[in-house]
Amino acid sequence: MCVDKYDKELKEKGVSNHAGDRNLSNKLDAAFFPGGYKNTSHVREAIHVKYHNRMGDKKAAAGNQEGAKAEYDRAKEYAANARAAREAEKSSKPKK
Repeated sequence: MCVDKYDKELKEKGVSNHAGDRNLSNKLDAAFFPGGYKNTSHVREAIHVKYHNRMGDKKAAAGNQEGAKAEYDRAKEYAANARAAREAEKSSKPKK
């Protein structure tokens, strides 16, 4: 029998935060964003949105619709926050 490393997370009603994935995310942030990650990063946004959408798909397939909705909502929220941060950064730069 194959056990998914996300078995516990697939039952969560809220947003998943798998320890191994969180550790990898923290290492990537430290490597690419010394002094703190940037909410304006397209790459960071893409990774986080993909992660939460994929976890939503896995939760939906496992019959956890509430957890799936939480994951999909988090993906949308993260993308919206990243876009807003980029817009704020752009508007705060002096115009030439």
